[in-house]
Order: sequence, then C-alpha cells, then structure tokens
Amino acid sequence: MNKLVPQIKSWTGVLSSTAFWEYTLVQAFCLSWFLVLAAQIKVPFYPVQMTMHDWAIMLVALLAARRVAMGAVLLFLSYPVIGLPVFDVSGFALFFDPTAGYLIGFILMTTTVTTLKEHYPAGRFWTQLGIAFVGSVVLFTAGLSWLAYLMGWPMALQVGLLPFLGIQPMKIVLAAALSVYWSNWRA
Repeated sequence: MNKLVPQIKSWTGVLSSTAFWEYTLVQAFCLSWFLVLAAQIKVPFYPVQMTMHDWAIMLVALLAARRVAMGAVLLFLSYPVIGLPVFDVSGFALFFDPTAGYLIGFILMTTTVTTLKEHYPAGRFWTQLGIAFVGSVVLFTAGLSWLAYLMGWPMALQVGLLPFLGIQPMKIVLAAALSVYWSNWRA
C-alpha cells in the first residue's frame, strides 16, 4: 500500500495540472448524481415524461464551469447506457427512443448556457433568466425535431411541447433565481 500511493500520485501528476482530477472530475461526478436524483422526480406522460432533470441540468449549467457542467451531463447520459436504471429505457436503445432528441438537447443546452454565461455577467436575475430561456429553447428544439422525425410536427408539438408549457417557465425562473442567489451568496 505504501508503494501504491506515491505511484497513483505520480500518475495523476502526469495526467493533471491545476488539480483537474481533484476538482473537475469529482464535481462532475457529484453533480451527475444530482441529475440522476432530479430525473427520479417525474410525472408519467407518453412518450415524453415530465421530469426535473432538465431543470437540474439548467441549474448546473448556470452555476458550474463549462468542463464540470459538460462532464456532469455526459456522465449522467452514460449511466443508462451501462445499465443503471436512470430512465425507463436502458442501453443504446435510449438513443433511438422518442426522448432521444431531448437527451441530445441536454448536451446542446449545457453548451449554450455555459457559453452564454461566459459572455454575460452572472449574478443578475434578468441575465440568468434570459440565458436559461435560450437554453430551454435549444433543448425543446432538439427534442421536438427528433419527435417530428418520428411522428410528424403536429403530433410532436402535441406530445412534446404542449404538456410542458405550463411548468417550463416555472423551471426557468427557479433555475435563474437559484443561480443568482447562489452566486450572490458565494461572493
């Protein structure tokens, strides 16, 4: 054991500068499990369930650094692929499910939100609200595009957008408010 610890430290020293493994990976891992927990809060609709993980991803993207947020989302999306029961569907079949567009939308939303927050100052509610709104539009555009490919635009709008119009603005406001509160509290 005494020989193993220095060897592991030398491996991580080679792989890492500025404590990448100590912070980025650990933070991404912990936040990915926050996303898993949020995904368990759901209202069963078909084919797209109403869950809280889109809100959680938006919040993580508003608060965390780009590497951490993207790492958390990619880890979160990898869990069902390896068989963990995060969603109702597991394995690679998940990416051919009617919700596959939303899964790709999570990556696009995270990229969009983290890019926008780099260019606009954090800590202002209206800025965070606008960024969260744009991220939500990106998410629904990706999700609806895939649904429209599978079942046509009228049905995609009926099952992939209309049920969410009442709750999505509340998720956006909540994510923006919490991100501003957290940013101001940390300062």
